[in-house]
Amino acid sequence: MVSSNLVRLLFFGVFLCCALTQNLVFAQDCQTATSIPDGQKKLGGGTATADYDGTTEVQGGQAVYVRIKNDNALGVSYYLTIVYNASPPVSNCTYKALLPPQTSAILSGSLFKDPPIAWKITVAVGPESDAGTLTYEVYSKP
Repeated sequence: MVSSNLVRLLFFGVFLCCALTQNLVFAQDCQTATSIPDGQKKLGGGTATADYDGTTEVQGGQAVYVRIKNDNALGVSYYLTIVYNASPPVSNCTYKALLPPQTSAILSGSLFKDPPIAWKITVAVGPESDAGTLTYEVYSKP
């Protein structure tokens, strides 16, 4: 019988080996932040509703930051995906959460590769929310 820690270690080793052979190392999940770091420039943005996912493609640096804002009177569930927009695209991170009313969240993904890096960011209202509109802005250091 193989222990679960050994299975996790083997999985991580395979992930790291595959990532390094491609000269790419990804953050495994989106990171949260309290603010957009200094020196980052707004490169795009958009809107997501219950019927429409917002998608933005930018050329940026090794890190990309997404500020998602909920101006609704109720909380809204959302999904964020950040993809390294190569051929084929490679998922960098995904995040799912509930954004309380009149608040915002900042999330980021990163990739250790020479810039410029093609990023594709998608913000979607989660199926738990019947309605609601989210706005988002994308920042990076191009």
